[in-house]
Amino acid sequence: MKIRDLDAAQLARHAENVLLFQGRHQACARLSYHALKLDPYQPLAVRTLSDMLTGDLQKESGWEPFSAAVLEYGLAPDSPIRGEDGAMLERHLFLAKWSWAFVKRIDGTPTCTWEELQNRALFREDTERYRSFLAGVVEPCRSIKNAFQAAMALAGVMGRILTHRSLGVDAPIEEVFFPDRFIEQPAYAEWLASSTAQLDTLERERQRRTKK
Repeated sequence: MKIRDLDAAQLARHAENVLLFQGRHQACARLSYHALKLDPYQPLAVRTLSDMLTGDLQKESGWEPFSAAVLEYGLAPDSPIRGEDGAMLERHLFLAKWSWAFVKRIDGTPTCTWEELQNRALFREDTERYRSFLAGVVEPCRSIKNAFQAAMALAGVMGRILTHRSLGVDAPIEEVFFPDRFIEQPAYAEWLASSTAQLDTLERERQRRTKK
């Protein structure tokens, strides 16, 4: 099977596998981008794109506002993502806010267990500071949806399947605020024509570990 034969849900699953096993790999960027190109509201692809754009507890990526905007896009009032998928994204956003220190325990304790994180009554959110953080990408883009499109462009650049129309690889990061300035590279079509064999291997390994 070729990558071009996969649907958005399959692409999203493979993107998550790459993130789990290999981290923020080029393949994760490509899979997330293509999944969301096919279905802009594929919930797992939304979550994986968000995860790929954020850093970790040791080092921030600098793209955390984009990561938040992607989740906000999936949770927007006009989003078709509802039910358990919507709840999944909402939980993910809450955990992201905790990791970015926009959500803190009411009692001031700096740490908490996984079980405690499930009890929202223990926490309060600094909504004003979070809104200011999010505005860093939403205001230049003029909407959450446009910020999501900018995040998509960033993923395409990270995956080396998009390039700036006039500046090429020398385009500054701020250019992603204008996604229409980016075009597909030949590497995109070549990748779509490639085999899913390596991705299938990761899926089998994930299933093997899950069964243990």
